[in-house]
Amino acid sequence: MRLLTIILAVILSAAVTVFAAGKAEHVVVVVWDGMRPDFVNETNTPTLYQLAHDGVFFQNHHAVYLSSTEVNGTAIATGCYPNRSGILANREYRPAINPLKPVDVQALDTVRKGDEVTHNHYLQLPTLEEILQRAGKKTAIAGAKPVVLLHDRLEQGRVCADCVNLFEHTTVPAAAVEKLNLPAFTPKDIPNTRRDEVATHALIGPLWDKAVPAFSLLWLSEPDATQHNSGLGTARALKALKGSDDNLARVLEELTARGVRDKTDVFVISDHGFSTCSRSVDIAAFLKRAGFNAVREFLQPPIKDDILVIGNGGTALLYVIGHDSKLTHKIVELLQTQDFAGAIFTREPAEGTF
Repeated sequence: MRLLTIILAVILSAAVTVFAAGKAEHVVVVVWDGMRPDFVNETNTPTLYQLAHDGVFFQNHHAVYLSSTEVNGTAIATGCYPNRSGILANREYRPAINPLKPVDVQALDTVRKGDEVTHNHYLQLPTLEEILQRAGKKTAIAGAKPVVLLHDRLEQGRVCADCVNLFEHTTVPAAAVEKLNLPAFTPKDIPNTRRDEVATHALIGPLWDKAVPAFSLLWLSEPDATQHNSGLGTARALKALKGSDDNLARVLEELTARGVRDKTDVFVISDHGFSTCSRSVDIAAFLKRAGFNAVREFLQPPIKDDILVIGNGGTALLYVIGHDSKLTHKIVELLQTQDFAGAIFTREPAEGTF
């Protein structure tokens, strides 16, 4: 089954699967953003724990790119690595979209402008949902985070009028949100279970109104949101995990109530794991003190040898305007002497880099 092959190619941080013994008519993917597999147990996540025992637990799994939701979300959507999909980080410098500062790659304005300047090739490959829709299959997406926009983003020329993508409180197609009759969009909270519950009820309710489609995606914001705020293993983080588990239970109960549980393949996955950072370094300030013209955003159009620094969690992107190899090598040599720098990647080969 090609659908399963694509999904299995990109299983990430923590993955549990229940197979319908070769009888699958539906696939449901539930993403617990930021979930670590070592927190899955009978106490924290009883539903997921039981699902793991009933199905298959993937032990040798990893993120495509560390701790970057949009990169890994695109890998889930396309089945490909960033060098082929075109999404390299959560925040990037794309001068055709904004010549002065970084853009959030999942933001609706960024995506729309990106498709405008690339003739609908903001993503360089079709997504799983687009492939299925072209094959005449119905898809349904609901996410408490905007990353799911990258799975099914095109407003014009849609081949499936009934295929809806709900990301936060917005939809593609745009007019669909009025028909969902969603409750008021509450501010982000910690734990963020309220938004997750809204997304879950939207999926198993109005988006599954007529029938469970061939493919469904539910992207929960927890435990990522709370772990960023409170840390791993805290009371709040464990409460957030339980909230995700409860939403998974709602999905499974709805499949059972509709009589299709034994015809559905259910995947529970994560986009990345989680760890505690003991130190934070301001790379832009560090480079500036070393004599480089490094900034986090430009106040005017950049000139040769300007350096834009974009923080992405545990990694940083450095854009050297003009691509001067000697300047790049100076930056690399400086970073290689610092205890905070790990692996360094360069577009062009440089000694000691990948």
